[in-house]
Amino acid sequence: MLFARMPVNLKYRAKNFLDTVVYRAGDAVSGWASTAITTFSQSSVVVSLVGALLAIIWAACGYVLGEQEDKAGKTTGRVRGN
Repeated sequence: MLFARMPVNLKYRAKNFLDTVVYRAGDAVSGWASTAITTFSQSSVVVSLVGALLAIIWAACGYVLGEQEDKAGKTTGRVRGN
């Protein structure tokens, strides 16, 4: 779904970049964030709240992106899932 409307040559260049740089950077940042949260707060409640907050932010981003995809599909005449 991420690459549905991209030209093939651009799709493979972007995919290689995402699979290496972005994926590895995400691993590093999540490791640092996990270490920072457990270092600054020894309470599991705080860790749970941070996780819940991140899940809400992630869900909101997914909702907004889904709405944008629906709008783009309506303007081009595409039906979702095709």
